Amino acid sequence: MTVQEDSKVIIWDQRELKQLQTLGHPDEPLVCCSISLDDAYVVVGGSKGSIYSWDSNTGREYRHYEDGHKGPVLTSMCYPMEDGSHVIISCGAADHTIVAWDLETTEQRVSIHVEELDQAKNVRYNISSDGTQVLAWCTDSVPFPNLVFVDALNNVKNSVYCHDGLIRSAVFGKESSKIISCGNDGKIVVWDTLTLEPQISMTGHDGNVLSVSINSDGTHIISGGEDCTVRMWSAEDGRQLQCMRAQDEPIRSVQFDKASNTKILSVDMAGRLYVWSTISEVVLNLIRR
Repeated sequence: MTVQEDSKVIIWDQRELKQLQTLGHPDEPLVCCSISLDDAYVVVGGSKGSIYSWDSNTGREYRHYEDGHKGPVLTSMCYPMEDGSHVIISCGAADHTIVAWDLETTEQRVSIHVEELDQAKNVRYNISSDGTQVLAWCTDSVPFPNLVFVDALNNVKNSVYCHDGLIRSAVFGKESSKIISCGNDGKIVVWDTLTLEPQISMTGHDGNVLSVSINSDGTHIISGGEDCTVRMWSAEDGRQLQCMRAQDEPIRSVQFDKASNTKILSVDMAGRLYVWSTISEVVLNLIRR
């Protein structure tokens, strides 16, 4: 699914890359999009702070959610709950606010202001797979706590200062019990989610670590750095398992292939996408922009 500044929401066939649907046209540019975990709803965020949802099967606009954010919505995700309801979690780019919405009624379940990051210029978010927890961190070099854990449905927060004040990436581990972060201190750190106490610290990159990810079963962590390498680590004890290098540019993004967990996707600063085999440590494919 893609969104455009002309307010079009387009759903594509993943295999054939054919356009399947073009959804409604809200009166504001759209900046983020997602599909609910049960594939029932499309949720997008706008540049003026509104949230919109559509029925993904019929293409009918479902609901419009207002007055939650001041300024652009950076992230919006939709999650099915155990009681059959759906919750939307949205995160503001400028107001540093996290809002949990009831999909059906459009009411706000909770609104949380992450005031710990009010002095930060650039804030990023990662939402847990069950939609109940949010990571907020700033990519500025700051002297104050720069990683904030938020229990979005219970309005609980905890924060820590790490990576010498400059975090590059942070994600939840399996079942959200762990947090993995990386930064300009050259470290990858595994934290306990509730206490934000460091459990494992991994070093090996020569310079800043720009991106980090974990596979679906929670056993392996991958990282990409300014040293142009992609490295794989044991999530259990932090041992470096593999070091791969083909690019001559820093690695700005890394991700496991969710379908197999035996492939790694990495993108460098030049926009080249590499597909790696975790078994043979070779490049399987190179896609140029």
